[in-house]
Parts: sequence; structure tokens; C-alpha cells
Amino acid sequence: MKDLINKLQAIAEANPLGFTVTLPNCKPVQSGWAIGMIETQNSHGRKGLKKALEISLATTKVFGGWKGYNGKFYFDAVIIEHDDSKAYDLKYENQQLGIYNIGTGRVI
Repeated sequence: MKDLINKLQAIAEANPLGFTVTLPNCKPVQSGWAIGMIETQNSHGRKGLKKALEISLATTKVFGGWKGYNGKFYFDAVIIEHDDSKAYDLKYENQQLGIYNIGTGRVI
């Protein structure tokens, strides 16, 4: 687990604008809407990375993060949805301000 945490931290530092990877192989997700799970809201720093990782490994096996304007890294267990309508519903179910389409760069 420690090696995976270190690898994800390195990915985050190399991609401060954001990243989404599958677990445990850390391969980039190429398409779909990325929706952060409500269970990992406000997960930041090393402690937040570990929390989001544990939830992701137990559920979706997709993990993402980005560096906020305050300089903190935020992490999420991520749901990938390819259907626009379902993604929009999941946005509200997970109380997200926005969701990101990995393939198009669109944010809603």
C-alpha cells in the first residue's frame, strides 16, 4: 500500500491540473465523465490520499486528484460514466460542483 501511495503522490505532483487513473496499475483513464464520490469529498494531503485510495480500491478502482488554488492536493475515488444523462445524475447524487469529461475536456 505504501508503494502505491508514493506512486500516486508522484503522479499528482507531476499532474497538478488533474489526473485520473485505474488501480492498482495507475494507467490513465482515456474517456468518460469523472465524478468524485461523495465519500471522498475534501480528502486532501497524505491522509486524504490514503482515505480516497482505500475507498477506491474497495469500490470503483479509479482514483483521481488535482492541486487546488490553495496549494493543497485533493484526491477522490472516482466513478467513470460514459452516458451523459447518468453522469449528470451522479454529479448531484455525489454533491459535486462539477464533473469532467476526460475525452473532451468538457466540464459541467
